[in-house]
Amino acid sequence: MVVVGASSLVGSYLIPRLAASGRAVEAVSRSRRFGSPGARWHTVDVVAAPDALPAGDAAVHLAPLWLAPRLVAALAAGGARRLIAFGSTSRFTKEASADPREREVARRLVEAEERLAAECARHRVAWTIVRPTLIYGGGRDRSLSAIAAVARRVRVVPIAGHGRGLRQPVHADDLAALCVTALDRPASAGRAYDVGGGTVLSYRAMVGEVCRAAGGARVIDVPAAPLRLAFRAAALLPGLGAASSAMVDRMERDLVVDDADARRDLGWAPRAFSYPDGAPA
Repeated sequence: MVVVGASSLVGSYLIPRLAASGRAVEAVSRSRRFGSPGARWHTVDVVAAPDALPAGDAAVHLAPLWLAPRLVAALAAGGARRLIAFGSTSRFTKEASADPREREVARRLVEAEERLAAECARHRVAWTIVRPTLIYGGGRDRSLSAIAAVARRVRVVPIAGHGRGLRQPVHADDLAALCVTALDRPASAGRAYDVGGGTVLSYRAMVGEVCRAAGGARVIDVPAAPLRLAFRAAALLPGLGAASSAMVDRMERDLVVDDADARRDLGWAPRAFSYPDGAPA
C-alpha cells in the first residue's frame, strides 16, 4: 500500500488507520517532518523522480492532484491496481475567482482529473477521486489554524460584511477513514466524490468557533474594501503568499457540497464541526 504525500494532514491520520487494518504501508514524502508511525518511509521527490516510488498493490495520492497523472505508470509497474486521489472542491469554487492565481488552480485541478482518468484507463488502474471542502484537524490545517493564529495574536478577527456564506469544514480523520473504506468498495471506482463535514454553518459562526478555541477573541464586521486591501498587502509578506483578496469575497458566498453519492456508496457519515478536533462520528 503506497501513500504519496504521507506527511500531509490527512496522511497523519490515514497511516495509523491503514496499519490498523493490517496493510503494509509504504509512505512517500519529500520529508518526514510530520511522519506517522506504522509505515516504512521513503523520501522521494515525485516531481524529479517518479520512478523511485515503492511497490504496492494500491495507492492513495495526497499530494497536489496535478502530480498524480505522471505517477500512474510507476505505480502500475509496482503492482498498483487501485488508486484513491485527492482533488478539491476548489475546482468549482475558484473557477470564476477574481484572482488569476486561483483560477489557475481550478484549471489545473480540472485538467488533472481528466488526465488521471486517462492514465488510469491506459494502465488498468481503478481510480477514485475525493474532493473535500475545507479540511481541518489537529491544528495543522492551512485555513482555520491561520485564523486561530490571528485570534491569539491580536484578539480580534475581522470578517467582510456579515460572513453569511455557508461552510462545511471536514475533519482530516474522517477523510482518512473514507480512504480506507473506498479501497474496498468496487462501486466507487471510476467516480469522483464531493465531500464535506457533518455541520453546515455560516462563515461567521465557523470563525467564531475558532476564536472561542483560541481563548475568546472577538469577530468583528468590517467593510469589504479595506479588508481586500489588507489581504493584498498580506500576500506580499513572507509566508503569506497564499493570501488573496478573493478570499474576502467568498466570506459571503456558500461553499457547500452535495455529498449524497459518498453517503450512498461509501457510508460517508462525517462528524459535527468542533475546532480544533470534533468528536469522531
